[in-house]
Amino acid sequence: MNVLKHDPLISNIGVLAYGTVIAKVVLLAFYPVITRIYSPEEFGIYSIFFSSILILYPIVTLYYQLTIPLPKKEIESRNIFSLVVLISLTGTIILALIFLLFSESIFSLLNISELGDLWWFLLVGLFFLGVYETISNMATREKKFVAVSISKIFQSVIFILTAAACWFLSYRGNGLVIAVTLQLTLSAIFMSISFRKEIHAALKNVEMMLIWSLLKKYRDYPVYRMPSEFMVKLLTYLPIFYYSYVFGSAQTGQIGLSLVIVAAPVSLLGQTIGKAYYAEISEIERHSSDSLKKVTERVFRILLFIGLAIGAALALFGPTAFKVIFGEEWTTAGDYARVLSLFLIANLCTTPIFSIFNVTNKQRLYFMLHLFSLLSAFVALGFSYISGCSPLNTLIIYVFIYTIVKAFSLIFVYKQL
Repeated sequence: MNVLKHDPLISNIGVLAYGTVIAKVVLLAFYPVITRIYSPEEFGIYSIFFSSILILYPIVTLYYQLTIPLPKKEIESRNIFSLVVLISLTGTIILALIFLLFSESIFSLLNISELGDLWWFLLVGLFFLGVYETISNMATREKKFVAVSISKIFQSVIFILTAAACWFLSYRGNGLVIAVTLQLTLSAIFMSISFRKEIHAALKNVEMMLIWSLLKKYRDYPVYRMPSEFMVKLLTYLPIFYYSYVFGSAQTGQIGLSLVIVAAPVSLLGQTIGKAYYAEISEIERHSSDSLKKVTERVFRILLFIGLAIGAALALFGPTAFKVIFGEEWTTAGDYARVLSLFLIANLCTTPIFSIFNVTNKQRLYFMLHLFSLLSAFVALGFSYISGCSPLNTLIIYVFIYTIVKAFSLIFVYKQL
């Protein structure tokens, strides 16, 4: 017991997990209410909106924020922070101009015209997500996880209150869109206040020559890591856009809810363990002779055990549980969740482990693995489209290919350690 208490990895996981667990439990406890006051069509619009933010987010920051914990010198880390803020602001402005000029054509081409009047909400959420994640990486470097943990709870509370208020005010159509936009905005403001001293120190010590040097030093991140993360998000949420394009917003809402529930353990435990794992292996690379392989094996065993337990429960009881918890209208989402149990295990076991690429700086390898994954996903959905598969059979084909590719990638990564 004393060993666990003084293990930095376990301690950091515990701090992050505490807030993340509370936040997710509170939010998930409210979902049975959401599914009864918002229709599958309205949930479908929300799913497309939030998926768009998550997919575009890597483009806005170029993923330089992941380098904040890496430098040995504090002055370098602070200048990377200032760099990321500037990149995020510039990226958001560029996207704003693109949407201002071409939003109607873009959304019509993708058959997601529901977002036509919401593009500025999307940009606000996108920018503040970038701010939040940038400050979170500052917290990771300092191993100050308490504020991050509290911010997770704050996010859930804001989403719940806003969604309920929109329903009460009879503004259901875009109520969930407004809720998630406000959630991202206020959580970024909360983190900015919590780390105001560190932010002030970073912004007042800007050295342009050093920033230029750091841009070149970590150039693999925008060249390889950013496209890789874009592909990761696209790979995860591709079913949302496919279902919207082929099957309509009601089916999109069904697959959207199932993905939210299935993604909860990945967000709850995978990202929490991943942040602590990242902090630990960054420290190993900088100061310690401990083996990266040893820590990675330990984390993988934890993730696999959790994934198998949750995946088995979802496969056995998913359809019945969704019908009882979320209502008769969401039975289809339960069928989708059963299929997605493999998707859950694959993501839970790989998402944290793949952060090792940030330390080993093998961004090109990371890029190639995810390019292969994305091409495989397009082949799976392309086959489903040509064959005229039903929504359920489409998901079965997609998840089967996705799981095989993830397993191959994990084995390949392990052999590179």
